[in-house]
Amino acid sequence: MRHSTETIKQLEQTRFDALVAGNWTVLDRLLSDRLIFVHPTSVVDSKQSYIAKLKARNPYVSITPVELTVLVQGDVAVVTGETHTLALRDPPEPNLLRKIRMICVWALEGSDWRVIRYQSTFIP
Repeated sequence: MRHSTETIKQLEQTRFDALVAGNWTVLDRLLSDRLIFVHPTSVVDSKQSYIAKLKARNPYVSITPVELTVLVQGDVAVVTGETHTLALRDPPEPNLLRKIRMICVWALEGSDWRVIRYQSTFIP
């Protein structure tokens, strides 16, 4: 079960839920200390800088997976897909719905799956 595609899909949903809720404890557990996070704007963060930015201003209102495909190969899982992300904007601007194409790489660290790489781009 720990190497199943369903396990990884559940972990992705847990990650989305933690981002929206601002649950930094869960997010800290899901992200590897080796994380490299590339935003659609090409900004690159480590785990520490990413979480610090989120704590300062969490933009996530909702994240809805539209399509997720998981490939598990040994102790690595690659997730590709599309999400619709509702992002908080500075007033008076309304929240912005963005369609995002993403790739997320999970690795088994000890007995826990953690995100080691993430990259996304906006879908026009």
